[in-house]
Amino acid sequence: METKHINHVVLYAKNFYRHTNNVVKDMQRFMQLDGHRYFQINTPEKVEKWMRKDFIKWLNSIEDPEIRKRYEDDVDGKVRWAEGPEATIWHYLICYAGSGIPAIGSQIGYPIYDQYHMPQFGVHEIDFRRTDSYEEMMAKAKKFLDTTHEDRFDDYMNRLMEDFDFENASKIFNELGEQNVTVEGLQDELWNDYTEFMDENVIEDGNIKPVCVTHNTGHFLVTYISRNYSVDINLEIILGEMSYSLEKSATQVDRFEPIINKLFAAATDDVDAIDNIIIARKTVNKVLDNEEFWERHLNRADIIESFISNANSFVNEEYHYSKLVERGKYGFSTGGFDYQIIINPDSVELHIIATALFKCEIMEQELRNYSGIGFVHGEKY
Repeated sequence: METKHINHVVLYAKNFYRHTNNVVKDMQRFMQLDGHRYFQINTPEKVEKWMRKDFIKWLNSIEDPEIRKRYEDDVDGKVRWAEGPEATIWHYLICYAGSGIPAIGSQIGYPIYDQYHMPQFGVHEIDFRRTDSYEEMMAKAKKFLDTTHEDRFDDYMNRLMEDFDFENASKIFNELGEQNVTVEGLQDELWNDYTEFMDENVIEDGNIKPVCVTHNTGHFLVTYISRNYSVDINLEIILGEMSYSLEKSATQVDRFEPIINKLFAAATDDVDAIDNIIIARKTVNKVLDNEEFWERHLNRADIIESFISNANSFVNEEYHYSKLVERGKYGFSTGGFDYQIIINPDSVELHIIATALFKCEIMEQELRNYSGIGFVHGEKY
């Protein structure tokens, strides 16, 4: 992947450089660091023109066809909240801010700080201080950019183990009728799963295989993400599970909407399972002493409506549906439910897991990959 021609623009997009209220002037400043002469970019229209050329050059250098295809439609994209060249400029920055380009120094270089090129203060992962010297600021940025994915995973997991509310989680499971669910037992369960994930996926030089996998540990639904160069861990507790299966006709090749709709219909008819999920969610509210934790889906009608809505959106969303046909397995999460659809040679399965996320900082910015650095920030975003 070729990024040398856009290194400082990408660093800006990932918030290693300070954003002002004038994105055109910001781009002129950092595009010059990337080698553009000022006369080439001395108007907003010229900035837009050269950013488009640079974007296409980066796009054509992406070796992974799936990642490349994901960005092909972005060549002429625009954001809705800006007009003129700014609408295109912000769009490219948002693409660069995402996980398509790794935030590692060997790929995007390192920021150069001086009185004209300052860091973005207030990000979570790097404690830039206005009293730091420029050399200290650059050293902090370099330390972050040189951190391996293995080290970052370990950092996030250690903080997760410290911050997650295991005590209330154990109370919830015991309230739901399980016997002797202890804090220590839950901690061991989660840590053992993480250890197995790392053993299977760490490769050379501290890198992680590009995966996005969700593990059901019994009490937790854990998603590990290292796909497209990002690193993240999402954690939820499991409140209930529902599974359904239907035979698949031998003549069917690639269209499964009727079967999928029937599977979701079976879920909507499973009133006992739905009522158990409602009880579990009310138990969460009781243990947390927070009646407003679940604002919706605390009655049967709401959950049924959610199942029907998600079934319709899935079969009508061509991308998700095509991925199911291509892979034979596809999952998505929304509204406190995790859905998995699996196509077997003779059957199609639907698995629904009701989950809850509570008092768990892993989903807050400071424990997400790159935190403030990973996304374009500014008054217009």
